[in-house]
Amino acid sequence: MGHGDHWEAILEKVDRIADIIPKIITQGKLIPLTEKPKQDKETHQNEKSFVGIEYGTDSLRGLSIIERDPTQQENSVATAYPFVRDGVAHDMEVTAINANMEFCEATLHCIDRKGVELSFFEPLYFMNRETLEVGRKYTFSMAAIAYSLSKLEDTELIITEGPSVEMERERILKEDPNADVSHVNSVKFHLGELRSLLPHEDASGDAEFQTVVEEVEYFDFDGIEICRMPVTFNLGDDRDVKLNLHASESVLMGYRPRIGDSIRGTLWLQGYAVKAINDAESWAAIDRSDSTVERLKRAMAVEDYLSDLPMGVKALGSSMAYSGLEVTSYGNYGQSPDIPAFLVEHQGKAINVWVRSYIEDQEPALSFSDEEKKDFIETSQARGQQGVCVVVVCKDIGSGYTFRIGGIEELEELTGKVSMTEYHRKEDKK
Repeated sequence: MGHGDHWEAILEKVDRIADIIPKIITQGKLIPLTEKPKQDKETHQNEKSFVGIEYGTDSLRGLSIIERDPTQQENSVATAYPFVRDGVAHDMEVTAINANMEFCEATLHCIDRKGVELSFFEPLYFMNRETLEVGRKYTFSMAAIAYSLSKLEDTELIITEGPSVEMERERILKEDPNADVSHVNSVKFHLGELRSLLPHEDASGDAEFQTVVEEVEYFDFDGIEICRMPVTFNLGDDRDVKLNLHASESVLMGYRPRIGDSIRGTLWLQGYAVKAINDAESWAAIDRSDSTVERLKRAMAVEDYLSDLPMGVKALGSSMAYSGLEVTSYGNYGQSPDIPAFLVEHQGKAINVWVRSYIEDQEPALSFSDEEKKDFIETSQARGQQGVCVVVVCKDIGSGYTFRIGGIEELEELTGKVSMTEYHRKEDKK
């Protein structure tokens, strides 16, 4: 793993790495080995070994891994990276270890008892590699370094159409059956309390985040001001992850975080094993198939699977997946007929869902004629399937889209309740 991006998040300029590594080696302190690595080193004196030198006295430090080769006259620097010494304790079971022994470093994939799954860099792998095992559980010290971070200014979302408005009217009527709900034409959502962590699949340990600053502390690392912020991420249900997030002055670009601020950005996740936990139960084997987290995973996977289709079609497909339905796309978009369709599996039934979608006030309105509905349903029945036609109307509200569904009642007669997504944020333009 290259660490240029990680150093740049702290030092701002990559060329400063040439200055910091000699400081780590000459001014840092040797990290004492625990008993197990010490015994292995004494047993394998004629083999390569690794030691770590850390530089700094606060939460964020510099760490250099030194390779000792008994066949060579001199030791060499295997790698060096920013290292967070003070993290938040989190108990997890190791499910995979992706090690690179050339540099004696690794990323781990872990799961906790509640089902939180995290992939992160293990900065002390050089000394923990002999004790870390797949299937075993450890207390990890969890922290992160921000690549980017900014205050979220717009934290309010107003939805004027869709199920949320009806649910709000129902809520008011439940409290007061005589209430006049005719004036209820919108629902306000506050996004400021959102605490999300979205891992990057192509870079283990990297993730996008949004959260709330809980505490603020500033300290100095080699002349650079660092902000330490304890934060919490919620990964669905009661699955919280607490860690210490660090951001350099160059990443903050003049912004001074305050307690209660909503922030978003990208980060690099670290965690090192502090101690082993004796627990024979496999946390990875616990059945969580109907949890919110697992349903969200299925929805996100289907949205990625349908990435080439219109926004409303993707929203419907991911909503059906979240609702527990198996969704397969027909590859006929752009062909004849030019109508996206899903094959949905529900309680042993195959349901052919034909979909049209458009963005209100930006694209021509679409619908299905009675003749088309009749033809599609008969075609489906000839294949031994049930059929239904659905129109998804998207409304552009600036930051994203809201949706309303034409034909949702007919769809739910065949599939059961579909939890339709209320809002889809627009992707940031690169």
